[in-house]
Amino acid sequence: MPMHAAPAYQAAWKPLPRASHRHLKFETRRKKNTFVAIVTHFFGPIMMAGQPSPGDNATPSSNHRVTPLNHVEVSEDSQIRNNDPHTTASNRAQNLQIPIHTLPDEILLQILSITVDLIEGEPPSNQLEIFNWRYLTSVCSRWREIMIDTASFWTTICIDWPPSLLNLFDARTKHAPLNIITKRAIISESSTGETARRLIITNSSRIRHLSVTCWVPTFDNSGSVASFMGQEIGDILFPQLTHAKFTDCGRISTLTHRPIFRLNAPRLRELKLDGVILQPTHLANMIHLTTLTVRDVSLGAREITLALESCPHLEYFEIENYVLPSPSRSSLDSHPISLPRMKQLIIRNVNWDDIISIVQRAKAPSSTHISLGISNGDVGNRSGDFEAKIAGLLRPRLQFYDRAELGVGYLRLYSHAETANSIVIQFWDWTADPDTSALLLSYFSEARTEHFTTVRMYGTHRNELPNTNSLFSTFSKWQNLSYLSMVLCGQLSNFFAAFRTDVILCPRLRRLDITHSRFYPLELMEFLQDRQSRAIRIEYLTIDTRGEDEMEYKYEEYVGKLIEIPAEVHVPRGVDEVLDDP
Repeated sequence: MPMHAAPAYQAAWKPLPRASHRHLKFETRRKKNTFVAIVTHFFGPIMMAGQPSPGDNATPSSNHRVTPLNHVEVSEDSQIRNNDPHTTASNRAQNLQIPIHTLPDEILLQILSITVDLIEGEPPSNQLEIFNWRYLTSVCSRWREIMIDTASFWTTICIDWPPSLLNLFDARTKHAPLNIITKRAIISESSTGETARRLIITNSSRIRHLSVTCWVPTFDNSGSVASFMGQEIGDILFPQLTHAKFTDCGRISTLTHRPIFRLNAPRLRELKLDGVILQPTHLANMIHLTTLTVRDVSLGAREITLALESCPHLEYFEIENYVLPSPSRSSLDSHPISLPRMKQLIIRNVNWDDIISIVQRAKAPSSTHISLGISNGDVGNRSGDFEAKIAGLLRPRLQFYDRAELGVGYLRLYSHAETANSIVIQFWDWTADPDTSALLLSYFSEARTEHFTTVRMYGTHRNELPNTNSLFSTFSKWQNLSYLSMVLCGQLSNFFAAFRTDVILCPRLRRLDITHSRFYPLELMEFLQDRQSRAIRIEYLTIDTRGEDEMEYKYEEYVGKLIEIPAEVHVPRGVDEVLDDP
């Protein structure tokens, strides 16, 4: 019996989520369209003609010519190409002559596979709904025989199923690689947990994908994944395991210290942990690991750097602490950690000094996307500390970026070059002032940012810009700045005052966006006139739609192109506009 291609549900174990909601809807629609087209072509005419179902007496013909699926002509396609009504009627009449039992096994297998994919792709409302495709085996003996003989239909097993169903699937897999998953959390110390444990131990040599979710009903570690795995499973070799996910949910989510478990899987490529921690020494044996995600934990710099050191081939690394760990009291190792394949490095809810130590040691390519979440309450009230901390954090990678975006509680540096990605920093627990933009501008005045070409600032109407001297110090460094955006940045008087000097600031500045910011029209006019008189005119100016009292100010006479945006229109952040020359 020829085997069909691995169904789509096996692809759900990729490093990143299978698809976004929009993409998932498109994929489901595409599969449904394919399924409907094939079923309409082969089954529709039979049902329309009222022919009886072949039932259990239907058997495949020995004279069938096996036709590949991509060579089958679907009548709907031919109807699109030829709108002649006589041809259409002829094609439909010909379709009526194709009985269902004459379909080659390959075609029928493709149809069944698509149907199973669609059913398994729907979120189940109960633990057995993922197995609703079992009704296909009741249509006729031939369908039943094909589905039972095709092992790939039975290789995805839910450990929370009843034992009888587990045994049925296990028997029909014919020793093919298994996908062991959990649809509903199990309690480790229960009959379901014990049955699941035996299933994993018995089939450890052929498990390819493993997902275990445990419900912890108490405030201790009993019933957790660590308890479920235990020494019995922790010491077993999983030679084929490539993707694994382990989750603890329930009352354990309130614990600061999470249980540690063991896993012996040398071929593992993707590991996701929610609320649990893997024994660090076991990571060193996973030389093929490319994706590591750990959430709802409390890991400090020492544990994070140990994980990075143990997995030199990582491409995606994410740590998100549920509880802020205590700062490292002792000095940390300073030797570099080589991460030549790293594409995304995400670390959230870590103290300043710890995150600085990690980033300074991590030697990742310029194309790596870095996202950091920092608790900065400990430096919120000490002048100069913030600038010193951010300098230590950005210094190793500042030369990779030539664009900046800053706002209330966040900073993003990125580059126009295809070889460079970005670094995003979110500041949490700000005890002095939620607006970090003034401190960031103060840092930029001292940092090596002369190569910056684009700066975007997003604030709120209640926030004011730094004083004139501070702004002058910052903008005097940005000699290559060509695009400046100050959206929702309060009163801009200090900005215009900083430019009222004999020194030419930002000589290459051509695009200015001050949408939803407050300013005095006369100050803006004087600024535009001064730029034009120095032959460094603003080519694009974006402002709110002018009111009647502002129409007397002819901004357009001093700019190449004036863009007016209604006040009620939201201005998105981080979108690089492409404008034609004026």
